[in-house]
This record gives sequence, structure tokens and C-alpha cells, in this order.
Amino acid sequence: MMRAIRIISHGGVEALEVGEVERPEAIGDRVRVRVHAAALNRADILQRRGLYPAPPGV
Repeated sequence: MMRAIRIISHGGVEALEVGEVERPEAIGDRVRVRVHAAALNRADILQRRGLYPAPPGV
């Protein structure tokens, strides 16, 4: 398992959910990278507020 922050709905900080998710397997031509820190950018915040469309396929 690994920790993750997910956007569960449109809104403010209440739209963010911190929880545990399954750790993906590194199979075939895929790799798994250890992340020590992550951040949100302007597009992430606008998308959380419902003001920015999700990219195709997401």
C-alpha cells in the first residue's frame, strides 16, 4: 500500500482525500519511481474547483 491524495469532487480543500491505495506493480516495460515530495500546480487547483477540464483520457 502507499499513501495518496486524490481529488474526489469539485470544491475547496474538502475535495481532497488522503488515504491508502494499492501500490502499482512494475511489470513489462513499466517502472515504479519513489516519490519523496509532490506539489499541485495552478491547473490542478482550477480542475479541483471545476474551472478546468480534465485532459482527454483521464
